[in-house]
Amino acid sequence: MWRRLPPASTASGRRARPPCAAWPTRRRPTTRRASGGRGPRSTSSWGGYPALEPLPPEDRRTWLRDFRRTYLERDLADLGRVADLDQFALAQNLLAARTARILSYSEVARDLGVAVNTVKRYARFLEISYPVVLLRPLVTLRPRSFRRWR
Repeated sequence: MWRRLPPASTASGRRARPPCAAWPTRRRPTTRRASGGRGPRSTSSWGGYPALEPLPPEDRRTWLRDFRRTYLERDLADLGRVADLDQFALAQNLLAARTARILSYSEVARDLGVAVNTVKRYARFLEISYPVVLLRPLVTLRPRSFRRWR
């Protein structure tokens, strides 16, 4: 019933070959220099855009600024009507500041000085064009049930 596992190394001190040919035999580079500057710190700072890889940091900022301008001017025009692009860009910044928190549309609307439906529409545009993923709750509980559980 129980099967004996092969040893991790042979008696001669060499490592045994992996039992499956699909397993990788070479290790991935771990240092930033060996990986061509694509270490975890670089990816978390600049994102995973392939076009940013060969660029120096000052050119990366320019590329990202132009990418955002293109998104606001062209891609957003295809999605729907946005009366004020500057207001949408500000809403994008305000929504980005609320990352990983419960989103209150009325709070963002108050900060922007617009109606709640406008903020909902902006969030929907961001969700459709994929820079934003809204995580909705699996179960919605009424506030009264929260009080009962205390």
